[in-house]
Amino acid sequence: MMQQDHPHLTHGSSSTNKLPMLALAIGGVLFAGLAITYWLLGREGIHPLWLIGAAALISIALPMLRANLFPSAKDCASEYEFHEKRLGEKIRQQISEKLGSEEIERLYSHTGVVRDSAIDRCREFIGDNSTRHDTGLRFALLVLLARFHETRGEPEKSIPYLKEAIAIEPHDFFANFRLAINYEWTGDNSSAAHHYRQALKDPGGISRAMEKLTKAQVERLRGDSR
Repeated sequence: MMQQDHPHLTHGSSSTNKLPMLALAIGGVLFAGLAITYWLLGREGIHPLWLIGAAALISIALPMLRANLFPSAKDCASEYEFHEKRLGEKIRQQISEKLGSEEIERLYSHTGVVRDSAIDRCREFIGDNSTRHDTGLRFALLVLLARFHETRGEPEKSIPYLKEAIAIEPHDFFANFRLAINYEWTGDNSSAAHHYRQALKDPGGISRAMEKLTKAQVERLRGDSR
């Protein structure tokens, strides 16, 4: 089991809206390259270097088109891991911007691992009046706390924080996907399926790979329940 847009913590949705345009751009470049090659072949001849360049273009463009339009299971897993890492970086960045670099040193070790003492510190900030109405920071702290417990194999402690994060952003892809995984760990497959479906409703939109991954999770749970 694996561990992608929030307006404050972009973990993939803002970029995934650009994927159709990216696919069109790649396809356009590929078509242009093939058209020029065809045109040159119809004239006096074509330089070998152009053929080498056209072949290189095709070898790069076709896999990119396939990954964007018809993602494999491996593509889905790789993209999710990318968004997971990116979200972690965004959380750290947001905490640094809102609370200062000194707090980052208190919450994270020099290797980037969340310290055990971060639990109490994050709880303090969540309950503090100065940060209570900062929904972006609150969301970041809640997700950080949830991930802290997940890495320690404590889904029952992670779930309340993710539920509180979803109260801020009901259809956030990351929060719902992670909550679904935690529910699976506790054996509550019905709730897990519900939150996988909620993840598909992220208002920022999700990529084909993340849609395929999430739907596969729902179908797997549906099969397990038969």
